[in-house]
Amino acid sequence: MFRGLGPALSISYVPSTGELFIAPGVGASVGHTISAGALVGSNPSAVLPGLSLGVGYNTTPLNGTQGTGNSSGILGGNSFGIPGFSATLTYGFCFSLSN
Repeated sequence: MFRGLGPALSISYVPSTGELFIAPGVGASVGHTISAGALVGSNPSAVLPGLSLGVGYNTTPLNGTQGTGNSSGILGGNSFGIPGFSATLTYGFCFSLSN
């Protein structure tokens, strides 16, 4: 069932650099969706800040996939969460948590 447009929020942490990315935006969904999982790919510190398009879907609570990308590259991975499909347009802000 289409749920329409609404707020979106993506939170990512890169342990190797100590960077936290918070990306608010707008999203569209089919079903009520929320998911979590690791993203993999080259240079996440270049992909996560700024404007990004993200998509994800979960067919069951333990079986899903997610991805995000922009002109700097693409990150993707497995996810778990509430079944459904979502697409988001977000803008990521970087916060350094390392000293």
